[in-house]
Amino acid sequence: MARVLPLRTQARLPGGAALLLLLAACGGDATAPDDDGPERHLYVDAAAGSDARDGRTPADAFRTVGRALAEIPDAPGARWTVHLRPGRYLETVRLERFLMPTAIGLFQFQTGAPPVSLTLLGDTTAPGAVVLAPPDSSRACLVAASVVLFVRAVACEAPAYGGFLAAGSSLVLDDVLVQARDSTDIGVYLDRTTAYAGGRLTVRGRMGMGLAVRNYSLFRSGSLRNRLRLTAVFEGGVATGIFLRDNGGVTTAFGIDTFRFDGTRTAILAQGASHAFFTNTVSVEGRNLATAFHAVSGSGVNAHEVTMRGVSDALVRCRNQSYVVLETGTFEGIARVADADASCQVRAGALTGG
Repeated sequence: MARVLPLRTQARLPGGAALLLLLAACGGDATAPDDDGPERHLYVDAAAGSDARDGRTPADAFRTVGRALAEIPDAPGARWTVHLRPGRYLETVRLERFLMPTAIGLFQFQTGAPPVSLTLLGDTTAPGAVVLAPPDSSRACLVAASVVLFVRAVACEAPAYGGFLAAGSSLVLDDVLVQARDSTDIGVYLDRTTAYAGGRLTVRGRMGMGLAVRNYSLFRSGSLRNRLRLTAVFEGGVATGIFLRDNGGVTTAFGIDTFRFDGTRTAILAQGASHAFFTNTVSVEGRNLATAFHAVSGSGVNAHEVTMRGVSDALVRCRNQSYVVLETGTFEGIARVADADASCQVRAGALTGG
């Protein structure tokens, strides 16, 4: 069974830019797992539940998410939804024993909900009311391996180790918050995982990386619940907003999306043949940064609509056959535009401001 790799694992893999470009050109959205077909429901209430109950109705809710997951077979064979009442869940949610067809592609999501999947469903009327808060600082809020997982309206009070970690999975995040408890390594970590995000994704507080996309992972905007809009915010002390390594990718398509970086040292860092593509319907905004875009080792960043205010070092950095392309933008208080070597392509289309 697949395992979540340590955060500092260094994988060396060949380039995958062409594959990423192909995926970026495809339309469609991830869908939610409760539209049709076989369904199973379990209920959890951290305040009023009891793990001695059967969890089949809200009145008989379990107390812990772990107890609810224990009711799900290793081979789930259906769509399982775990309904979480508002409250603080003092545990790490672990999904590492399930046998599921995890290679769920974009076209399968277009044609309907996967017949086998897991959902953690919070209070959609009050996103952030359901909070995972592990008491052990050496653990994460959620660890998932080899699953098709939907997380909706759930917040994470991330301890030192991290927030949401997924390996070898398909993951959909809708209206998710990751808040560092004190100082956290990483907010959302993807390893060999395809992730879709819709609604609002907020990563906040002192942490090394807000979103890490590693080892052929792909993060893209859009879900059926939030088909045309994603607002991703990195703020409050996140050192690197989006970190891509070893063929990791970020792409957007057909939505009206905003990626905002407030007070990060680096908004986007891409290395090891990794690429980020923000189309012309996406706004990339930032203020009070050290460096906005940094690409090294055959990597690149392409952004169409850019607004940056207060960059104290270079707006763009690139090294070793890398590129940063900013198609159009508005810039204020930029110390200098580019720090690049001869192999780097930096094209500033119609930049205004200064």
